Amino acid sequence: MNLKTLEAYLETYEKPFQVMKKTWREEFPFKAKLINGHEVEITSKRDAYLFTTFRKLKVRNLSNKHIEFSYGGKDLVFTFEPNDYVSVGEIFGDGIYDVDVNLRTVVDVSSGIGDSTTFFLLHGASHAIAVDILVNRGKDNVERNVPEGKVTWINKRCDLNFNLDVLSFKYTIPNGSVLKVDCEGCEYDFLLHARSISRYKHIIVEYHDGKKPLVEYLRQSGFSVHTTGGRRLGLIYAFRRDVK
Repeated sequence: MNLKTLEAYLETYEKPFQVMKKTWREEFPFKAKLINGHEVEITSKRDAYLFTTFRKLKVRNLSNKHIEFSYGGKDLVFTFEPNDYVSVGEIFGDGIYDVDVNLRTVVDVSSGIGDSTTFFLLHGASHAIAVDILVNRGKDNVERNVPEGKVTWINKRCDLNFNLDVLSFKYTIPNGSVLKVDCEGCEYDFLLHARSISRYKHIIVEYHDGKKPLVEYLRQSGFSVHTTGGRRLGLIYAFRRDVK
């Protein structure tokens, strides 16, 4: 366990070392009490870590398949399954997608459980294009939290056959749109060498196998770029001032 993860456990659980010990021994399931007063059941190593990602949220109700919390004066509810990738804490607690989306179309590649799509709509996106291989798991969450939001759901796997150009031209993505990509390794085939990249103002990409080719391509395409994370895994933020 690295220092960052240790700090997360210390900030989350009333008895963090007991949780770490039981998790290491795989004594599942067991109950644990969070610092915010909620009692949770931990059924796996995933659960033990997942609860630490929620520590910055104003949580009202919580389980290993459900979270209710307040954000910007609104009560939000998300449900998820054990095999779902859940980034609610990073999105609403850490603000990893906090860029200007107001009155813009947002292309949300790998929309997952709908947490990122919900975030963009709450921050004023006029339209979201949500792409995932299983859109139903996110659709219910988005419609529950932002029933008035305008979303086009695309049930597709992103790769060379369904890359940024195919998506942008087929769905007539307007200039000045925002692109978020977190597709667990497909970002290189999906994004590199796309002709349509010039119509995007903000691009946020999570890289999973090094950032160099993506950063170089974005800079060559006229974007200002900065990154967070390490050599293998992290986030790329790209922005163009010349796109309105």
